[in-house]
Amino acid sequence: MNALRTLALAWAVMSAVELAVAQTGAALNPVRGKQLYYDHGCYGCHGFNGETGVRRLVGTGSSTLESADAFVAFLRLRADAKPLLPSATMPSYPVTALSDADARDIYSYVHTFVLHEPDPKGIGTLQSIVDSAKAPYTSVATAQDKVTDAMARLNVLLPREAEQTLALSAAPEHLRANASVYVYGAHGFERVHRGTNGFVCLVNRDAFLYGDAHFKPTCWDAGGEATYVPVMLKVGEMLAARESAEAIRTAIDSGFESGRFHAPDSSGVAYMLAGDVDLDPATGLVRQASPGHYMFYANHATNAQLGFTPDAKRNDPTLPVVSTAGAGGAHGLSYIIVVPGQAHAHDHPKD
Repeated sequence: MNALRTLALAWAVMSAVELAVAQTGAALNPVRGKQLYYDHGCYGCHGFNGETGVRRLVGTGSSTLESADAFVAFLRLRADAKPLLPSATMPSYPVTALSDADARDIYSYVHTFVLHEPDPKGIGTLQSIVDSAKAPYTSVATAQDKVTDAMARLNVLLPREAEQTLALSAAPEHLRANASVYVYGAHGFERVHRGTNGFVCLVNRDAFLYGDAHFKPTCWDAGGEATYVPVMLKVGEMLAARESAEAIRTAIDSGFESGRFHAPDSSGVAYMLAGDVDLDPATGLVRQASPGHYMFYANHATNAQLGFTPDAKRNDPTLPVVSTAGAGGAHGLSYIIVVPGQAHAHDHPKD
């Protein structure tokens, strides 16, 4: 069965590349395209497999990826028409920055990506999230703006038991039974279980602040309960009240200025062992948007201090990276993120 699946996957990849060649009339080089994809930092937003980035490339049905010609035209429209398709994050690529041949090779590499969506019907908790989110999503997700759309996707009431299970999935198993838990309700987060071990878990909903609609199950230690958690509770309160993203940012800034919020003054840990959860109620698709990871409090730490480079991270995804993207990140609520992986083996001289 595995051999047949591998053969089918190889056939799909070859067919995609052959189709691209037929459409463009020129031989494409996905191996070269892979190197260009890395060299231009495409993985930063689109992930290493087109599934796990801020802007996924597989399973979207985007007309931009229907052919190499459409892909090149998209890049040129952005760059040469000043641009017709502006974006705060996507770079512009005139022909002087990226040749047609290079763009086509990148396109051919992207077409080797394969969607690995799990079937939500086989995951009880996630399926219940999908079922409950479909109805409220149709009533609130009407704006086309990315941030507004992300807020609408996150401002849904999940079944209490399902949300509680999802929140606790962030923690190591031995911490779950005695952790405090918040669930999201009509007026924001409310505590449904008071724990005894100092850990606090909830399904964080601040990803809209950087344009994502990922649910983020997170469990903080006691230090995080006093620093990070109050900010996330405020975000939840204002999100439930359908305040604007700008109003929420202003409230967070004011909270730090007044001393209501503050960054931790010692080290600590938050667990996100379930990763980010991407849920699209409109299609019913559910996926893990990022792998599970540990987050260590990193008040004003920088990637430069860690010796971080994109090339090094590409070669070893378990290397630590600093994130300041979430609520309060500009005020010291940042993290050093570490993805668990196989320990590095080192050769030792024999006696």
